[in-house]
Amino acid sequence: MTREASGAAADKVGRRSGAMVAERQHAKPAARSGVMADEDGDSDKFEEEEWDDDAQSQRGGARQSRQAKWGDCFMILMYIFETYLDIRQHRALKLPTLPKPLVGVISGEKFERSRAYSLDKSKFHFIHEAVTILMDTTILYYRVLPWVWKKSGELATNAGLNAENEILHTLAFLAGVMIWSQITDLPFSLYSTFVIEAKHGFNKQTIWLFIRDMIKGILLSILLGPPIVAAIIIIVQNGGSYLAIYLWGFMFALSLVMMTIYPIVIAPLFNKFTPLPEGVLREKIEKLAASLSFPLKKLFVVDGSTRSSHSNAYMYGFFKNKRIVLYDTLIQQCSSEDEIVSVIAHELGHWKLNHTVYSFVAVQLLMFLQFGGYTLVRNSKDLFESFGFEDQPVIIGLIIFQADAFAKNLGYAPQLRAALVKLQEENLSAMNTDPCLQAPMLSLSTPSSPPPPLPPRRATTAPTPVSLLRGAADRRDAPLTSALHAALLKSGALDRTQPLTASNSLLHAYLQCGLLSDALRLLDEMPRRDAATCASLVSALCRLGAPLDAIRAYMDMLTQDADDEDGGLRPNEFTAAALLQACGLAKVARLGRMVHGHLVTSGFCCDPFVVGSLVNTYAKVGDVVSAEKLLLGMDSRDVVSWTAQLSGCVLNGMLAEALKVFVMMLEDNVLPNNVTMLSVIQACSLMGESGLFSSLHALVVRLGLENDVSVVNSLIIMYAKNGFVEVATGLFEDLYLRRGDVCPNSDVLSALLFGCTVSGSLKYGKGIHAHLIKMNDLPSISIENSLMGMYARFEQVDAAYVVFKGMQIKDIVSWNTMISCLAKSDHVDEALELFSILHGGDGLVPDFVTVLSVVQACSNAGLLQQGQMLHGYIIKSGSLYDVSICNALISMYAKLGRIDFSEQIFEQMDIKDIVSWNSMINAYGIHGDGLSSLRIFNELQDDGTCSPNAITFVSVISACSHSGLVSEGYRCFQSMKNDYGIEPSMDHYASVVDLLGRSGRFAEAEQFIRNMPVHPNSSIWGPLLAACSLYGNIDLAEKAAIELSILEPESDIWRVSLSNVYAVVGRWKDSAKIRTEMKRVGLKKEAGWSFVDVGGVEGFKFVAADTRHGDSEQIYAVLRSMNKHMADVAGDVHQSSLVSVIS
Repeated sequence: MTREASGAAADKVGRRSGAMVAERQHAKPAARSGVMADEDGDSDKFEEEEWDDDAQSQRGGARQSRQAKWGDCFMILMYIFETYLDIRQHRALKLPTLPKPLVGVISGEKFERSRAYSLDKSKFHFIHEAVTILMDTTILYYRVLPWVWKKSGELATNAGLNAENEILHTLAFLAGVMIWSQITDLPFSLYSTFVIEAKHGFNKQTIWLFIRDMIKGILLSILLGPPIVAAIIIIVQNGGSYLAIYLWGFMFALSLVMMTIYPIVIAPLFNKFTPLPEGVLREKIEKLAASLSFPLKKLFVVDGSTRSSHSNAYMYGFFKNKRIVLYDTLIQQCSSEDEIVSVIAHELGHWKLNHTVYSFVAVQLLMFLQFGGYTLVRNSKDLFESFGFEDQPVIIGLIIFQADAFAKNLGYAPQLRAALVKLQEENLSAMNTDPCLQAPMLSLSTPSSPPPPLPPRRATTAPTPVSLLRGAADRRDAPLTSALHAALLKSGALDRTQPLTASNSLLHAYLQCGLLSDALRLLDEMPRRDAATCASLVSALCRLGAPLDAIRAYMDMLTQDADDEDGGLRPNEFTAAALLQACGLAKVARLGRMVHGHLVTSGFCCDPFVVGSLVNTYAKVGDVVSAEKLLLGMDSRDVVSWTAQLSGCVLNGMLAEALKVFVMMLEDNVLPNNVTMLSVIQACSLMGESGLFSSLHALVVRLGLENDVSVVNSLIIMYAKNGFVEVATGLFEDLYLRRGDVCPNSDVLSALLFGCTVSGSLKYGKGIHAHLIKMNDLPSISIENSLMGMYARFEQVDAAYVVFKGMQIKDIVSWNTMISCLAKSDHVDEALELFSILHGGDGLVPDFVTVLSVVQACSNAGLLQQGQMLHGYIIKSGSLYDVSICNALISMYAKLGRIDFSEQIFEQMDIKDIVSWNSMINAYGIHGDGLSSLRIFNELQDDGTCSPNAITFVSVISACSHSGLVSEGYRCFQSMKNDYGIEPSMDHYASVVDLLGRSGRFAEAEQFIRNMPVHPNSSIWGPLLAACSLYGNIDLAEKAAIELSILEPESDIWRVSLSNVYAVVGRWKDSAKIRTEMKRVGLKKEAGWSFVDVGGVEGFKFVAADTRHGDSEQIYAVLRSMNKHMADVAGDVHQSSLVSVIS
């Protein structure tokens, strides 16, 4: 792919350069000869020749105009023909189905991505070609090239140079052409790289890296161009009849020089080449090269991922000095070493079958023929006049033919007959080809006769025990592994004198099959071990979740082999990486530092691979500072090392530090990958940095990761958990609903439903539920539970129950969610029925959450007997008797009138938290026993295990308010801030106002409200208005009502209270006026009701003057008797107050 692109680019540049570059011919024009003759005295001859010159110039100008038009027509016809072929190919790319040979080989998702990528490139190609033909036609028609030639000569003259010097004049001309080409090609290069390639996830370079590469290329052209151009001009000027031979010889030598210095000098200016580390991959490649007698000297990995995610591999070098280069993207994209080796095998096939030699000879022969053709036409004046030149420059025809040769040279290797599927998918290669283009393409990739087979390799023709062991390991075939073990023992392949390849392969197979005991037995029997042995064992133990055992095994091998003749175990960088992986999984920082020290003494801390693993280990164990020191100390930091540091920060909750690392990574010109973005998005999500959400989203699109399912999932989770449900559901629809070939996972659905629940977006939640029903796919119980929780939050009891009934499998969370939903929605009977079903079932048993929900339901519904029965069940179960349930029981019994039971539970509790103390204080307050509330408060202060919180003081002050303990309550309010540093909230201020108002101390209440540091709300004025109705304080009541009318203009509560105040003081007209106004505006006071447990079987709700109960006469008789008794004890004043309140 890289060579094809380079060849196409070279072809285009060559054709345009051939139409633009010019050099002057040896012979001077006739007019100049006339001037020289005139200097000898023949002036008449000069005048005659000058007159003839003018006539010839006019005739020549007309001929040149006609020829330029013919040249334009030819270029336009060629453009139309090529565009016709491009349109056919564009239609082929739009086909929605795969070619038959690729059906079942290429996934549908990859095909759609490849199709989109190819169509985008095709559309861009149309625009680029149209602009190019327009510029070239304009240049040719308006004779721009001669004008540039003339201006370059003037520029050389102005610079003090000799414009008659062919070399200087040509260099000035080429400089102008290069500047023009850079300016016109730059917008297309930028769009291709940063729009198309970035959109589809290939571009990895920043704008600064792009500019830096462009500057390097220009400097190389300036450095290498002048000597080459000068040499060609000199050869053309002096070549004579043997010009073609001289030109071919020069270009042949130049090709050899460039092929030699490019990978050694030029390529490292743009990419970093590092030796392929020792390990399984290197061993396999070297073994393959040796079997083919390929003289491999060096193996390199190039950091192609810094610029693009396209993958490639190539070889270079002469004679016995061959090198192979792998792109790091190729290593990342291939899932196994064997896939990478197969690509190398393909490249070595070209070498073994002499494809490179044949291609090189063919290119040289073609080049020689082209130079020969050039020598025949270079003296044709008509040819050069068609480009607008009166003279015949030397360079012009030469470069147009050379460009084709160079383009073929760059793409000389035959195309892959059957490319690896993975590389085809990852590089989004075009799948469909138009028949008009398919035949010539196949002619380049398919020979007319089958190629000769590779020479047989005895080592790999028949299966060997080692290759069989690798197959058994891949398939995890334990019986085959055991059988091969027996065969190896019989053959003596496991003897001390034999290489460790068989032993290590057998060990690896046992470990892959999960036969750890057999593997350890084999390890004990091995006479020797090497780094591969150690790395296999350590990695396997880490994979089995035993990192500490992995480290212990490594140290044991290191100690046991220390006395061997060859010096024992010598760890390599892969052993070190496996060991560091174990430390990271163990999450023991001290152990990681010990291993670090061991690696320093072993001499591995200069290896970038090991340093990157150290960064990852320190980050995982929480020592982010050490990880950062190692990272910043690396000579070259790649995306893997930066991502390891960033992920470690997120893993350890250092979210701000993670974002700082991300910024440093971008400043280091390292582009993030999908793993990096997952960690960054998670950090921003946990921090709630909503201002960064859109920037991160834009960066994901900029990196071409908008189709990466894991990245988009993380964006959905980030938006949903932070309340941006509309954006999250939009992404969800784009990824899942419209494509339809990807199923959402539980994390995404849980986050979306959580976001809908907390943000009040029931509409979006129903949409997600509808999608799941349509897909007939509820991924997990947790999603169904989340759906129930969402419906419960919006009091959609019926919808929640539909989900509950439709669940095939229910866990305890499902039961708890449904019971809690029913209890909070006043469906107490249904909640108790579900609890009975759960309790009587054979599988699940209620947990403390279940019991807590039922206790609160009994408390809210006033079901004392059911509450007592539940209390008995709790005691009997034993395991449910924890602090939270005891607290709920205290509140339940207090609310149901059995304060004695509350006291008993409180006293029997061995462990009390602050909620326990607050519940007991509040229980006494409900029953009007403020002194007991103060007693419990004092015990809390003396106990010392808990410290009072804000809720404690609300309960104490409220208890004092209901008991008339004004001084004590106000003292508690002052102690809250002075002794405990708790800032009063509006609830505390409201409790104090209620305390003063109930005791009739209205002046102090008004003064307290004026001194409040916050503006009073309805919770302040409401209690004050209610207190005024007890004492008939009409002035203050009206003032409070005015404030409430501003704060809550639609409320009926303050209107009813004010009406009651008017009734207490006898202002019946004003009271009636308020109630008439309430009817006029449509406000209706909801009747107060009470609930009583009748016989412990069913509850009865009743209102004032209610006669619906069958025993209502006896009930009212008891009420009248109680009223008479209270009147006798408390007097008429309190009786009238009671009547006014009841009414």
